[in-house]
Amino acid sequence: MSYEYFTIQFKHGGWNVYGWDKYPSGSVYAYQPRKTFLKSFDRCLDAQSKYPSAQFSNVLLEPQPTIGQQPANYYAGNGGFYDAGEYWSEEDY
Repeated sequence: MSYEYFTIQFKHGGWNVYGWDKYPSGSVYAYQPRKTFLKSFDRCLDAQSKYPSAQFSNVLLEPQPTIGQQPANYYAGNGGFYDAGEYWSEEDY
């Protein structure tokens, strides 16, 4: 598998290496960032020697998905999301 880049992060007493790429087009997360755990090392130097191009991170990085522009009135005050014809009233409870 081909990754765009690698990160080394300290987690749970070890040094974890992650590969970063994007989900494939057939996925429900198509083209969103993806973080894949590759290997854990006891020593930072071991991780660095195995993955010399990896970037170090002081914080735990997580993929940040984007959802794009929402349609007009998506968060409308008259009942919420898309108008699917399903609205609840006090008599429904």
